[in-house]
Amino acid sequence: MSKTISERSHKTDMLVNFLRETTPGQKITYLALSAIINNENVQETGRAYLTSARRILLREDRIAFDTLRNEGILHLEDKDIINSSIDIARKKIRQTTRKSLKRLQCADRGKAKGALGNTYDSGLVFLGTLSVFTLKSSVKKIEHKVAQSHLKLSAKQTFELFASKT
Repeated sequence: MSKTISERSHKTDMLVNFLRETTPGQKITYLALSAIINNENVQETGRAYLTSARRILLREDRIAFDTLRNEGILHLEDKDIINSSIDIARKKIRQTTRKSLKRLQCADRGKAKGALGNTYDSGLVFLGTLSVFTLKSSVKKIEHKVAQSHLKLSAKQTFELFASKT
């Protein structure tokens, strides 16, 4: 009888149970993780089990891990979760935005009439805005304002930080 997608693998469960008992800041080697699932290499054939276990723990227990290249994984502490999550997202969004801007600018705006031209123009504005907001200096500007006000900024207040003073 075959398993449905929603059924967890026994090996995934073994990893989930083991990783659930780790503490923030603890490093877990790939060798130790492989030993838990009967020496199936979690960097090769057992990769899916580890990926699933990490995803399950993130979703169900709010436990986050980071990869230690060719060593293992690290159970992240709150400070590491905060710092790495923001920086990873910022870099990824910035990279995707820049690629999309370059691709959009390959189109001939002169040939885009009516609604298509409006889509082109609004796309440039949208992607340009994302590009500005994903600069490291923009994130620092927002952090500084939040630190000053000791409150969360609304979207309107955030946009006002970047409005030109002309």
